[in-house]
Amino acid sequence: MENALYSWSFDDKQDRGTLWYTIMLSVVIGLVIWGFLNRWYGMSFIILLISGLFYFVENNSPDVIVVHIGESGVIVGEKLYEYTSMESFGYIYDHGSPILLRFNLTRKWMRALDVRIDSITANEIAPILWQFLEQAPRQDLSFTERLVKWMKL
Repeated sequence: MENALYSWSFDDKQDRGTLWYTIMLSVVIGLVIWGFLNRWYGMSFIILLISGLFYFVENNSPDVIVVHIGESGVIVGEKLYEYTSMESFGYIYDHGSPILLRFNLTRKWMRALDVRIDSITANEIAPILWQFLEQAPRQDLSFTERLVKWMKL
C-alpha cells in the first residue's frame, strides 16, 4: 500500500502436533463409520467434505498475513476493506491483553473481520484508527471463541 500509515504482520499458522491430527482423524473416521452404520450416508459424506475442505484451506493459506492501515482502508493480505464498509473497530481481550482487532463491517454476509494483534500494536494503531472509525466497547473472548482457540481450529 502506497499510503500505509501503519503496517504489521502476524503468523497465521496454528501449532498443531501429531496428537491433534490423530485425534481429529479418529473423530472424523468414527463419525463417518457411525453414519454408515445408522444409514446416514449424507451425514458421512458431509463430514468427509467438511474435513477435506478444512484440510485444503489450512494447507493452502499463507503462513504470514501482512496488514496495512492506510488512508482509504485496511488491507489484510491482498484484500482491501474500505472505511466506508466499516462501522467501528474494537479489541478482543483474553486474560487482560488484546489478542484480536475486530472491525465491525456493514456487510450482511460478513459482519466482522478479526486480525491478530499484540498490546504494542494495539496502542500504536488506536490513534490512527480513531481518525477514521469510532471505537467499540471492550470485549472479551466469547465461550465459542475460547473453545475454537482451545481446539486450535
